[in-house]
Amino acid sequence: MPVPVVDPAPCAVEATLWRSCLKEFDYGPDRPKGACENQRLGYYSCIKDWTAKQGEGLYDYRKFNLIGACAGEAEKLHQCMMVGMFEISNCKEPMAELKRCGARHDMAVRQALEGDSALQAVDEEPQGIKRMWYHAIGKL
Repeated sequence: MPVPVVDPAPCAVEATLWRSCLKEFDYGPDRPKGACENQRLGYYSCIKDWTAKQGEGLYDYRKFNLIGACAGEAEKLHQCMMVGMFEISNCKEPMAELKRCGARHDMAVRQALEGDSALQAVDEEPQGIKRMWYHAIGKL
């Protein structure tokens, strides 16, 4: 029985087409009305089809919410992504801060990110040092 291959980027072609169209207009809001509408619709219909094929039902953003303690870091990452044209390479530091916050406050996040280079600095942060001190004196 063949094993299904998981596509890591199911709508990469459609995303590239939309991005290249937007790039032609320098991502500006002054582009002609409907200039990249066909590419945008193509991308969203691909996402919709792919989601339907996954059989997971409707997307529920609440499944991916972090705890409230990391809301500030999540907002910084969101702002960086908006300013940086949603290129994650422009927002490595806010992403690392969000990962460290999530790992600090949620054991499931820490386990999911185990081995991630962003978490190597968790114990060097002020809260990490305090945690190490409490561990050393036996309060943990």
